[in-house]
Amino acid sequence: MRFVEGPPAFISTCCALINGQIAERVGGLADPQFYKYGCEDVDLCWRISTEGFKMAITSEVYIHHFKHVSADVSGLDRKRLSEQNAWKFFEKWEGIIKTYLTRELQKGQDIERLLTEENWEFWFLARLRNIVGPERFWQDVERPISSKERKG
Repeated sequence: MRFVEGPPAFISTCCALINGQIAERVGGLADPQFYKYGCEDVDLCWRISTEGFKMAITSEVYIHHFKHVSADVSGLDRKRLSEQNAWKFFEKWEGIIKTYLTRELQKGQDIERLLTEENWEFWFLARLRNIVGPERFWQDVERPISSKERKG
């Protein structure tokens, strides 16, 4: 079993066991503003993490998730809904995201390198950056001053 902490990480909730009292404490399973498709699982995981609870992933269980089948059968415009919900998500969590980015940059993390779709912990933040645009994503994020800039 591996513990996961958000932000930035999250777990897919296509198959998840969640304590009912925890779900109630964090405001329920789904925030209704994420209408029909996209971001509800990340939002739930981040709400759970920011309340101090742990999330875990296990490889002891196999679930075959037929990705997007219900959305496709329903005729949902996944791309449009996903982008709309990503904007709503970013607006809801913008302060937390920017605090997280600032803290990690201050620790010396190369966030730009981590923001790749291949890095499972950061792919969602990379996706948000691509949807809202780098300028908005990085706006007000405090970057550390390099030794070269200090001497400047």
